[in-house]
Amino acid sequence: MENTVRELPPEPSALKKAWNRISNLDIFVKLFLAAMLLILIAIPIITTQQTNMFSNAARSRNTTVVSFQSTPTGAEIWLDYVYRGPTPLIINVSTKGSHHIGFYKYNYNHNTALESNFTLGTSPVVISGNMTTGQITASLLQSSALAPVYVPVITPIPTLNPTPMSTLAPIPTLAPTIAPAPVPTVAPVSGGMRPISLVMYGNHDTTTDNRIIAAKPTYLIDNTPHGPWKGACVASKFKAAGINVFSYITAGYENGYSESIPNDLASNISYIDSIAANDTGTYGIFLDEVDSDPNSSLYPANGSTFKWNYLQQISQEAHNKGLKLMCNTGMDSWNDTLMNYCDYLMSTEDYQGAALTAPQTKWASRVVVLSEYVTDANTAINYTNKATSLGLLAAYAGPYQGLPTWFETYVAGVPTR
Repeated sequence: MENTVRELPPEPSALKKAWNRISNLDIFVKLFLAAMLLILIAIPIITTQQTNMFSNAARSRNTTVVSFQSTPTGAEIWLDYVYRGPTPLIINVSTKGSHHIGFYKYNYNHNTALESNFTLGTSPVVISGNMTTGQITASLLQSSALAPVYVPVITPIPTLNPTPMSTLAPIPTLAPTIAPAPVPTVAPVSGGMRPISLVMYGNHDTTTDNRIIAAKPTYLIDNTPHGPWKGACVASKFKAAGINVFSYITAGYENGYSESIPNDLASNISYIDSIAANDTGTYGIFLDEVDSDPNSSLYPANGSTFKWNYLQQISQEAHNKGLKLMCNTGMDSWNDTLMNYCDYLMSTEDYQGAALTAPQTKWASRVVVLSEYVTDANTAINYTNKATSLGLLAAYAGPYQGLPTWFETYVAGVPTR
């Protein structure tokens, strides 16, 4: 058997031996470094969380919970002129300074708007707007109403002093940028007609038309074929019977919001031109949803100047086409400057025999009112006769979706002039 010699590997150097020892510990070094890295990352996170915690605590000290309620529900809440949502609504509101609140309800008491200024303490409150009575009230919020929200100990809050729309401090009149057209003299109701400003947005047929003609209302607010609703009201037929027809368009509070029919200025100018050219016998334009005071607009995004110019151009176009203009604010008080642009103004749509407000008294010979929630002839007769006895030009009491079954009894109780 042959002997063989194997060559052994060289003896490692001292440095290499040390490196091998360190390499054997590498996993522990890695774990140590990873732990240190986690600590370095966690420190700023914890610091940030603490900072946020203290920031949130500071913010909570500067706000309080406010529950906005309305009667009826579904009113829009405009806080400091920013839309926040419909009622019932619960939000946090800053306790710093004064706030402006606006409650707005479409198609109720004709688009009722309630406005007021208020300040808050630290305790949660309920701010309620009654769209029927026109009052804004405040009360402390019971903690049971906000189970998921921490409610601090209740302490007295500053008294809320609601300011109804009718008593708001007067705002300086904006100088018009377009000179208003002269307003023609409004002829009084006469010639055997009744001081009724009938609103009728329902369907037309021969029977309906004959009932209207027999009633002898001085004014009929309706939808003619070339208005936005393309109605079936034939103005010439009613003009022949001595009835003055107003054709409906809407301002949408001077293009303040979108709705199912156009309300921009260009579209309404086009409607006016088309009505004047095609709907023979039309007496005037009924401009619905007009801001009662464009200087303190419910929709401030367009600005007061825009709103006044909008109304001025509608007025000029109607008058240039030989048409009268009736503006509908739906409110019992309004900015006097509106009367420079309209021949007539429809005030409240829920008149119930109350004494006239200062603007209604001042402009009585050009103002009409509506009592749309009446359901019987006797009440309708009383409201209409009361309004006209106080000097208003005309009135109507009844639903505007169509003629009520008691229509003939109602009109028989309103004397002709």
